[in-house]
Amino acid sequence: MFEIFKFKSKTIEEIPTGSTDTTDQPEPIVDDFDLDLGDLESGPKRPKLKQFPLTQFGSQKRGFNSSYYVNNNWLEYSINKDAIFCYACRIFGNNHTEPTFTSVGFKNWKKLCGSRGLKNGKQSKLDAHASTKTHLTCMAKWSGHNITVQKTGTVHTQLTTQHQLEIAANREYMNSLIDITLYLATQGLAFRGHDENKTSLNQGNFKEACVLFSKHMPKFSEIFSKDTNYTSH
Repeated sequence: MFEIFKFKSKTIEEIPTGSTDTTDQPEPIVDDFDLDLGDLESGPKRPKLKQFPLTQFGSQKRGFNSSYYVNNNWLEYSINKDAIFCYACRIFGNNHTEPTFTSVGFKNWKKLCGSRGLKNGKQSKLDAHASTKTHLTCMAKWSGHNITVQKTGTVHTQLTTQHQLEIAANREYMNSLIDITLYLATQGLAFRGHDENKTSLNQGNFKEACVLFSKHMPKFSEIFSKDTNYTSH
């Protein structure tokens, strides 16, 4: 290896159509300990079910529809809770972010679309949330994160790459120690010196060879300079 010694060395899911009876009550609180939602690595979870659960609102039954995903790339749906959330605000928001779309969950489907007609013209819950300053800020953070990921990879990828580099460096270092050991053994040279302290003028053949390697190999020097350098014998 080293010439110095010239030694070889989600698919579609079906759920039963549920129907519960409710009136115009405040949005029910959704526990946040068991959400089947996306994380920083996966992105928003947007299942497309053949039939979403229906909830009774007066004389009508309403439920979520995957068509709402089209113009709202931040929208995600929890099958476990039958509620929608904002991925951007949930991941990149803070304590001041609207809890309805981050920790509570929205499922008042009657208000999801807003009112129709020029007289009513009431903004839908989705549009109202999308226009808030907090949401726009979180969307900007999400966009910035995506740009960073495209350039450097995800956190997991970065950690994996760093781990692989460390393994490769350690393997190279150990191979160097093996080369030194075999060279000294082949030449019949003593390994240890009388004084192997770092301040010694002659630490012995093995340690001195390691010092020589360190002068010309930065990666070797980096590991050799550590307290645990595998050179004790």
